Order: sequence, then C-alpha cells, then structure tokens
Amino acid sequence: MLSFTYAEAQNCSKKKFCSEDSYGDFDYRSQSSYAILASGDTARASIVIYSKQDARILVCCDPVLGNVNWRIYEPIRYTKRTVKEINRNEEETPVYARDKNGDPIQEVDEWGDPKYNENYDPVYKVERYDKSVQIDTVWQTEKINTEKIIFDNQKDSKPFWQRKNIPTTKRLIIEVIIPENEADYEGCVNVEVGHKSSGSKKSFQKLDEE
Repeated sequence: MLSFTYAEAQNCSKKKFCSEDSYGDFDYRSQSSYAILASGDTARASIVIYSKQDARILVCCDPVLGNVNWRIYEPIRYTKRTVKEINRNEEETPVYARDKNGDPIQEVDEWGDPKYNENYDPVYKVERYDKSVQIDTVWQTEKINTEKIIFDNQKDSKPFWQRKNIPTTKRLIIEVIIPENEADYEGCVNVEVGHKSSGSKKSFQKLDEE
C-alpha cells in the first residue's frame, strides 16, 4: 500500500500534476490516495472497481521524480490439480507347479505325506514367483494466486486506464515505480481513482484547493 502521513496526503492532494483533460467527468473522492515517494521507491495500492460503473485510473507525479512507471494488475485466483505423491508397491504372485492333468502339485513331507498349513489348507509346490507393480497416484488441489498486468503507462498510448460498464466487482492493484536518481529527490505521487455510474451524464469536478 502507498504509505503517507495525513499532512503529506493533504499537501499532495491539493497539487495537480496531470492535465485537466485527463480527469474527465469522474468522481475521484472515494479511493484516491496520495504519498511522498523518493528515488528508487516502489509502492502499491489496492482498490476496488464496482460493477455497473465506469472507472478511470491515472497516476500523477511531481516532475522532479522523473519518468515514473506505473502499472495496474488484476489478481487471479484458481485451483490446480497436481500430483502429491506416487506410491509404488511390488507384489509377488506364486505360480504353482502342476501335474500332467493341470492340477497343482501338493507338497509332501519327509514321510511322503501331503503337507497342510495351520488352517489345514493344502500346501502346493511353488514353481516360481511372478512380480507385479501396483502404482497408486495421490492427487491434491492447489490454490494458485497470481497477477495479470492489464495496464502499463510505458507501453499504453493513453495516459490513463479506463473501463466502461464494468461487468463484475473486482480488486485491482496499482504499482508505482520511481526511477533511481543520484539526487535522491522526493515528490508527490497521486493515485487518482475515478468512478461514475455507467451511462451517467452527470459531471464531477475534482476538488480544488481550499
């Protein structure tokens, strides 16, 4: 978030660094913010744009700060199914020896008597063991938070960002990047967030200095 003292905000809010034409007929009184930033600073402000409204955002800075870069990001949240772990289990299956009739051959003890286990089940002669592998995949759902850039003042031709008749209410993040300067200047950065009802013919005037 942009950080500032009340006195700094009051002082910067009275200064106009953008042309009057840039403001248009929007109301800037609810979410605009003002700060004192210096060379090399980066600051962010979170705002909300509302459905069924028109919105305009512009960042106006003291010229002493140089070529200030500002961007608007839209937070994106989604879920993604990913592999948590893969369990590999090896199993051995006995293959029993068989007689000429295809019947399993029962083992015999040293006296030549058929063998039985503790449950009195016949014990058959094992010819070999066939190995098999069972793979069990455990899945999980991850929550992914990322950001999509929707405006960059150094790449877009207009000095402001604007949307008409916004379909859904959403949060946006405004990022301001002050270039490095050996003189280490400080100056006002005014994040102007304007809104009006879609289709409204009413004009709003930006607050003048008192």
